[in-house]
Amino acid sequence: MNDDTPLDFTIVNKRLWNAKVDYHVKSPMYDVPGFLDGADSLNSIELDLLGDIQGKRIIHLQCHFGLDTLSLARRGAQQVTGVDFSEKAIAKAEELAKKTNLTASTKFICCNIFDLPDPEELFDIVFASYGTICWLPDINQWARILSNHLKPGGFSLLVEFHPVLDMFDEAYTRIENSYFNRGPIVCDCQGTYADRDAPIRNKSMEWCHPISNVIQALIQNGLKIEVFKEFDYSPYDAFLNSVKIADKCYQIKGLEGKIPIIYAIKASKPI
Repeated sequence: MNDDTPLDFTIVNKRLWNAKVDYHVKSPMYDVPGFLDGADSLNSIELDLLGDIQGKRIIHLQCHFGLDTLSLARRGAQQVTGVDFSEKAIAKAEELAKKTNLTASTKFICCNIFDLPDPEELFDIVFASYGTICWLPDINQWARILSNHLKPGGFSLLVEFHPVLDMFDEAYTRIENSYFNRGPIVCDCQGTYADRDAPIRNKSMEWCHPISNVIQALIQNGLKIEVFKEFDYSPYDAFLNSVKIADKCYQIKGLEGKIPIIYAIKASKPI
């Protein structure tokens, strides 16, 4: 491809995520054998904010290969719809739904979330977590999708890596990028966070969305901020130079307790 040819983020990132699927499914981080034996893939951060989901209709945006989607169904949600643009991820999600006997309470849609059709029935909860909005160029369009899929009285929950992390180089030793959205950050990625030695290499396109932009987009699309929290740890060992502080609690070496790593926003749609 000519270097002057504009990159299409959907094509570039779909290639990247299709390549990751097989390695993620086999990785200890995702622990698919444990999940098939009954382990829950959800973490305390999102579980505390989701509350009781018995009988709820949930749409899970950018669901990857569906472990959290299926875990929501296991926890008693009436219907959970997972959405992802990776064909390989959706195929694996549907396979896991069959293996766990959750096909009746789950549905998977393969598309870019910006291409989601209008829902036939609105949802009680819109859920997205851990590495989602950084792959999207337009945070206002994202918030519009959340609002358009929520029923009055429902809520959205975003649990996400903090944009402060996007400022650093990969080893978290120096500041390389602006905290603010200055356009796409294009990188050549080798391996993957779940398997650093995976023999894959692809371009990626990401955007840094300051938290103020995320909150303002939700407000402008008719949602009311109910909860905003920041956390100084990640439940995943997804970074270079990470340090395990406790079970499912990782910080960055040299920056322990000094920077936010995860944040969560819960926003409701007024009745």
